[in-house]
Amino acid sequence: MLYELIRDSSLLTPVVLIGASALVPVPFLDDIAKAYLEKRLFRLLAEKEGLELSKEEQSHLTQHPGSGCCLVGCLGSALIYPFKKVLRKVFFFLEIKRSVDQSTTALAQAYLFRLTLRNDLWRPGGPVESADVVRESIQAACHSQGVKPLETAIRHGFEGAKGTLSDFASKLADKVSGADESEEKISSVVDRMEEEETEELKGLTRSLSDSLNDVSQPYLEKFSATFEKQLQAAQIAAAAAATERESRPA
Repeated sequence: MLYELIRDSSLLTPVVLIGASALVPVPFLDDIAKAYLEKRLFRLLAEKEGLELSKEEQSHLTQHPGSGCCLVGCLGSALIYPFKKVLRKVFFFLEIKRSVDQSTTALAQAYLFRLTLRNDLWRPGGPVESADVVRESIQAACHSQGVKPLETAIRHGFEGAKGTLSDFASKLADKVSGADESEEKISSVVDRMEEEETEELKGLTRSLSDSLNDVSQPYLEKFSATFEKQLQAAQIAAAAAATERESRPA
């Protein structure tokens, strides 16, 4: 299933751009862009299976619903902004590593989410909390099984492409004004970038696809089995907890 996914440039392009978002030179905008691109990737995966995710399901599948800005969190972010900006210039090589890490995570999540839909392990339209179970199980499988083979392949695929990734990130930052960092604005900018940077994106996705072809089938089979086992156990536990809550006297 991974080999099918990596041959589809419409799915591999968001994986590349999620990695590039780590290099966006504007603190906070990088996180906003990453969150949007992750939701876009999951939405595309569902559409490929003839399914539609609600906006709420997209959010629950890709990020913890409580991860928004609270007063302390936003104040802390504002205080570290100047330091973060300077550190990004000094430690650019660390941002490249973060770029590889983000693309690796995105690809692993995409692979397991497609597996979820293909094997009918979850369907949109039910309680939105069930999407949390899918997200948490994906994260648990990535942690317990490890994604090193994917990371190695992506690092190899990104070799020689640091300038291209940085260009994508800079163009995204330039085209999204500070006054409008909404998902609608980012969506229109990403759409234009995909049209304008067709050849560059094709070259990078092709390089990435070639590199990912070397990921071994035994690893993928074990990764899939680990995830399915964790998801099924988590779904049983969630159903039992829901039944217990319903049985409690009002």
